[in-house]
Amino acid sequence: MIRLLRWLGANWGHLLLQLLGRLTSITVKGDTTGMQFLAEERSCLLSIWHGKMLLPLYQLRRRGIWMIVSQHRDGVILASVIQKLGYHCVRGSSTRGGKEAREVLQTQLKDQGITALINPDGPTGPRHQLKPGVVVIAQRSGVPILPVTFTATRSREFNSWDRFMVWLPGSRSTLLVGAPISIGEEMSVEDGIELVQDRMMQLENRCDQLN
Repeated sequence: MIRLLRWLGANWGHLLLQLLGRLTSITVKGDTTGMQFLAEERSCLLSIWHGKMLLPLYQLRRRGIWMIVSQHRDGVILASVIQKLGYHCVRGSSTRGGKEAREVLQTQLKDQGITALINPDGPTGPRHQLKPGVVVIAQRSGVPILPVTFTATRSREFNSWDRFMVWLPGSRSTLLVGAPISIGEEMSVEDGIELVQDRMMQLENRCDQLN
């Protein structure tokens, strides 16, 4: 049964997500500069909590965004889904292949001007605890970090470490975009982590206020 579910997810997950996306109305709100980055597809590093990735994955599909996906077994399903949605997949995580994946993203961001996406508390948490990868990549590539999250008028959270959120059909969803965060060469990684963590939690607090 587990193998069957994994097969269904890998082969049909992208269609299910697109169907679910058509069953909600989506509004984009937030920082004006941040929203311009998305609208104009400027090079940046999207930072999205693991449990809040679903709506951004749907809304930002077909843009050729690069994304780090865990080399864990469940990462195979996510990699298959996002590739069918037009994302470029780089396999790696904080515990396996992460250094190589970060180097690929750094090179692409710096030399090719791509947009990339990372879940800074993935792949196994703790929830909403920023790991250094997103700060290191942004600092070495020279591109800003753009926090993104979402909320919905009607949703459900899975009983998982990240409390993965899914909106319900007929709900109204809001994609919330924060201000770009620059990580200067002189900034320590520790200070960068504190800064990005604070900005991302401020964005989550705004989600709570919207509901």
